[in-house]
Amino acid sequence: MAGADAFGEDGASGSISNRISGGVFFHTVIQGRDITVQLPPEVTPALSALPAGSSEFMGRETELSVLLDVLDPSSTGRTALSVVTGLPGVGKTELAVQAVRAAQHRGWCPGGVLFVDLHGYDGPRRLTPGQALDGILRALGVPAEHIPPRPDDRSRLYASILTAYARDGQALAVVLDNASSVEQVRLLLPVDDRTRAIVTSRNSLATLDARLLDLDVLDEETSVGLLAGILRRARGTDYRTVRDPQTARAIARLCAYLPLALRIVGALLAEEPSRPLAELARDLEDERARLAELEVEDLSIRSAFDLSYRSLTGPVAEMFRLLALHHGPDISTEAAAVLGHTDERESRRVLESLARAHLLHHGDTRGRWRLHDLVRLFSSERLASDTPPEQRKAAGVRLVTFYLNGIRRAADILRLDSPVMRDEEIYFDPRSDPDDTATERFWEHFRSTARMAVEVLSEQMPDLLPSRDAAGSDPERLLRRDSLGEARRSEVAGVLTWLESERANLLATAAHTTLSNEGVGLTGLLASLASLLRDVAEAMRWDSEIGAMASEAHWQAAALHRGLADQRAEAVHLNNSAVMAERPGRQSLERQARAVELFEELGDLVAHAKALANLGTALHLLGHYEGAAAARRLAADKFHQAGSPNGLGEQLVQRGVSLRAAGRIEDAVDAFGLAVSVFESNRSLQGEDYALEALAELLDSVTEPALAASVLGKATDIFGRAGEVYKQGFALINLGLALRHLGRHDEAAITLRRADKLFVRFIDATWAAEPSERVRRLLADPTPATGQDWWAQRHRFARRRRP
Repeated sequence: MAGADAFGEDGASGSISNRISGGVFFHTVIQGRDITVQLPPEVTPALSALPAGSSEFMGRETELSVLLDVLDPSSTGRTALSVVTGLPGVGKTELAVQAVRAAQHRGWCPGGVLFVDLHGYDGPRRLTPGQALDGILRALGVPAEHIPPRPDDRSRLYASILTAYARDGQALAVVLDNASSVEQVRLLLPVDDRTRAIVTSRNSLATLDARLLDLDVLDEETSVGLLAGILRRARGTDYRTVRDPQTARAIARLCAYLPLALRIVGALLAEEPSRPLAELARDLEDERARLAELEVEDLSIRSAFDLSYRSLTGPVAEMFRLLALHHGPDISTEAAAVLGHTDERESRRVLESLARAHLLHHGDTRGRWRLHDLVRLFSSERLASDTPPEQRKAAGVRLVTFYLNGIRRAADILRLDSPVMRDEEIYFDPRSDPDDTATERFWEHFRSTARMAVEVLSEQMPDLLPSRDAAGSDPERLLRRDSLGEARRSEVAGVLTWLESERANLLATAAHTTLSNEGVGLTGLLASLASLLRDVAEAMRWDSEIGAMASEAHWQAAALHRGLADQRAEAVHLNNSAVMAERPGRQSLERQARAVELFEELGDLVAHAKALANLGTALHLLGHYEGAAAARRLAADKFHQAGSPNGLGEQLVQRGVSLRAAGRIEDAVDAFGLAVSVFESNRSLQGEDYALEALAELLDSVTEPALAASVLGKATDIFGRAGEVYKQGFALINLGLALRHLGRHDEAAITLRRADKLFVRFIDATWAAEPSERVRRLLADPTPATGQDWWAQRHRFARRRRP
């Protein structure tokens, strides 16, 4: 009540007059002739106790928008309550304060703000609902002697006051901070639809009729920005994060992007402006001491987590400790059940309890869970101090045995009686050039090889592929979708799915344990599984319908080998995974590019060249012709350094194909000509023919006479050096036609005479008769009829074959 006056008898009418002003009416005022009204002394409500917000508030724009949407008084028909949840130190209180201050700035809570820290996780300081209501009513100006003793009565009085404030146009905002349960806040929540409220909690409080907002950690950029802001505020000119951004990012990662940890680190650095970031980063890198480092004055990560830990029940706290034994990035409900020595249903119930307390997070897929990095360290400390050694050891053995058995099950499904290959093999992408005339011949060769390979596989591995009898007399059937069999296909897909979800856990467990089971260590089994995946991928390679599955198997093998520190095997499988992708894309390009990098680091020239060649093919298929030409040139250089002329020549041809597609026709002709020379010097007739055919196809594609006049001159020399008289003769005829079309008749006549001399040498050959006759007609008629398009009548090289 802001103020009140009472007046006695006025002598005129003998009546009593009472006047109350400046207050909010929230109870009945009784007036009468013989009644004296005695009001309490004036009490000023304490409605401005909102904590100060931080000037380094950042990275919460989306979450702030959600809260403001609820605080907006115009948002009628929606809930008036928000619940902000998250792990300790994630910034729940800061977000609530910033939201309410923004609401005040907009005039949305004219009556003020009630802020109550319920200390829900601090046993000695924890407020009961009755205690909290007593403080709230006092803040609202209600004298102690007028506060009812029962919590329910206090709640009704509190609700009446809030409603009266709202009705009088003085609506309040209520912030209930650090609530531990629904029971702690239920009597404190407004019941009218005009008073807005925010509850913060480490628990989910999902049964409240509220807008739920789960707060996550910051991203790396925002974390570094927060740290930089703290230092600038403290010292004004502290730019350590600007001078050493890489270490600043490392510190942010070591703080696991938790705002409380970043503020502690900021305070530590502000205390010592001469302390290098690198020194602090080194201190934080030691996991055993990291939580101890993250303490300054009254701020402590360990203390914050400890408050939540002490609120857990016995079985839940035990599971929380045992989770520290799991070293992978996430854990399945099944694996957690093995750790806790319980069934999956009970395990799921306990894990859900930890998730509601925000000491555990749901993983990316249902049934998987993950610990925040700093929470994991705290869990390890509690495991060491609160769990007996024999119990820790037994749980560790159960976990490793669980993963060993999983690998064995996968190996049983993938097991091949006769492995397809013993050594790593680098695949070449068969899709070398979709526009090249050699492509069809190449594919025919590839299909023939595939048929033979599948027939061999069907005899060696009847459990993987149907026999020839089962497939019938049609070998093509072995290349179709049914070659693997639906049941077998489902088994293999199941293994790949399991491996995708557990691979990182398998590798992490192998790296952190020396346990063995029946003499077979986890690392050895992982290596065996990688080899099996390789064999399965090789077998599936020949079935075009399941190439994507083969690609995935190679990817899984690559990831396993990476974890096992086998760089070459990783590179091989990355290359093969990219090659076997159903179609090239960003993912396959990234895998192929990484394979190129690894082979370069290893100094393996041939493997590096093959990977570069495959990268060029992928780029070409995606339409990045300039990039493809560059990759193929690099591949050619590597083949040359490795002393592989055939590889060099083939990549020169492929480079020419990409240059042609990029519109660089003359450069393409040069590449083809160089390839012919390389094959000729190596006495590779097949390679030489391959290059000459590519050149011939290029000439067929040139439709502009001016360009043709330029490239055909080079082509005649190339064909001549290769002894390809028939192609050389046709090139000369076409060159003559192009020159005539351009009006360069004298040059055309000279060129046609060269062709005539060439064909005269082979006048007795059947193939030379027709072109020889045509040349003579052209020479006899140097001035063709007007409008006749001689260039359009040029010879088509692709139709010509060596006689």
